[in-house]
This record gives sequence, structure tokens and C-alpha cells, in this order.
Amino acid sequence: DIATAIKFCKVASATSRRVGVVTNSGGEGEYFADKAEQAGIPLSLFPDSLRAAIMDEFPNFIHVGNPVDCWAIDDDRVVFPRVFQMLAESGEFDVLISAIDHSYWLRGTERSLATGIADDLRKAVEGTDIFPAVIGVTTCDPPVEDLEWARRHDIPMLKGSLPGLRAIAARLNH
Repeated sequence: DIATAIKFCKVASATSRRVGVVTNSGGEGEYFADKAEQAGIPLSLFPDSLRAAIMDEFPNFIHVGNPVDCWAIDDDRVVFPRVFQMLAESGEFDVLISAIDHSYWLRGTERSLATGIADDLRKAVEGTDIFPAVIGVTTCDPPVEDLEWARRHDIPMLKGSLPGLRAIAARLNH
């Protein structure tokens, strides 16, 4: 929509195509990685040192990929904010994306999980030059409250993995 396009215009261009993604589902993460390649911004594995640091802090990780699937690793109010913080502080990324379902069908704790993870992203990139984006993994509209949150914090909230990634790729190519 026009508000999202304006938001993209207001954000300074990222200096490269180094993209880090956090998700709460391994299946969605694999799909998201496939769509990132299709959109022209293939996701690279995190550097060995960053993967090792994440696994040291959260021993339940068997594998740390990109996207990194933080689901059921630790309490979500611990693992998601910390992993976003580690990614932001690593100096390895110009773009960080939260790839989480933000649909009207989410209720109760699922809703609070999605909004909490988006806010974890916001806090992690605050005061940095990292470009944040929230991409809902479905093509349905996010709830109005999520859109209001995105507008308040000047963070693009895009719907659909491939359309959202194409928008990010277009911005990176601008």
C-alpha cells in the first residue's frame, strides 16, 4: 500500500544485501529461505562464530540456520529478544527480518507471541543502521493493531513471504 511505499522511501538504503531472518517455525523458515532465493536475495548462513555463540547461549539449538528458528528453544521472552540482539550486535547484517504469522486468526498467546517478536526486532535495531522489517508469512492482512504498531515505529509490515521479500529486494536494489 501507499503508506508502506512511503515508509520504504524514508528509510536509508542498506549498505549491502546481508539479511538475517528470525522465525518461529522450521517449516516456515525453509519456505522463507526458498522464497528469498526466488526474490533474488538468497540468505547466507550466519558466520561460524555467531552460530557458535547462539548455540553456546542456547544449548537446545541443534542447528542455527538463516532463518534461525527460535521456537521451543527456551522461553520465547528470552530466546527471541536475545537472538535478535545477538544478530544486531554482530555487525554481520544490514537487514533483519521477523518472519512470523501476523494474521487475524491468531488469538490469545499466539497474538502476543507475534507482537512480542516484532517488538524484539524493534528493540534490537534501535539506534543502529540496520533496516528492520516484519514479513507476515501468510497473504492475509495483519490485524489493525499490528499495522498501527508498525506505523508508530516506522517499521514496514509486509504480507506474504514472496511479496514481502520482493519488496525488500527492490529496496536493496534501489
